[in-house]
Formats: sequence, structure tokens, C-alpha cells
Amino acid sequence: MSPPESVDGEGLVLDELTARERQVLELVAQGLDNDAIGKRLNISKRTARNNVSLILSKLGVKTRAQAIVHAIEAGFGRKRVRQGRDP
Repeated sequence: MSPPESVDGEGLVLDELTARERQVLELVAQGLDNDAIGKRLNISKRTARNNVSLILSKLGVKTRAQAIVHAIEAGFGRKRVRQGRDP
């Protein structure tokens, strides 16, 4: 299942996110930390962290938890995975 392209809940528009940022947001919504996101996407932990920071900025939220709430409301994170493990 691919992450949603855009969702319009509570004025939240996700069209600003790149395809990579939507992938990262999907993994954040599934509960993965930056290290696990990096391993899953074959990027460094630092790059994963930078992607998460950009996502927070674009969504206009201050915390990862707020981003997760918005992401889940928008249809992300439906598939749960174990931390650091491939599905």
C-alpha cells in the first residue's frame, strides 16, 4: 500500500511533501525511529532525521507526535511494522 498522495483533513494538505518525504512520514506513522527509517530506506540516520525535520516544518507541527497524529488522520501508518525489522 502506497502512502496517500494528498489528504485534506482539518486543512492539512500533503501535496507539499515529496515522494521521499511521504515514504518517511509513512514509516514515522508506523512508529519507526530515525535509525530504523534509515535502514529501511537505505539512507543514513542523519538523512532520515533531516527528512523528518523537513516534514515537521512543512506540516507546521513542532513534534514527531503531532506529525504522527496528522499522518494517521490522513491515512498513513495503516500497516504496523516491528521496530527495525522488514515486513
